[in-house]
Amino acid sequence: IIKKEQDSILLKTFATRFVWDGAEYIGPLIHAPNVEHAKIIAEYHGLLLDGELEAIIGTDIDLTEDPRNRLIH
Repeated sequence: IIKKEQDSILLKTFATRFVWDGAEYIGPLIHAPNVEHAKIIAEYHGLLLDGELEAIIGTDIDLTEDPRNRLIH
């Protein structure tokens, strides 16, 4: 959150990608208040804007077990 004169601006997260030597890579995330600002930031850094990250969907994870306590053979 960026604070400016007693007001807070909620930043959204945007996914990017870039091309290097003909190969495509996942780029850094951009935090911006809206897609227009994200486009400007992406263009400035030579990134392709993929869209806004709205949710992370994954498999069920057992949060009761600490993964650092696993025995690996």
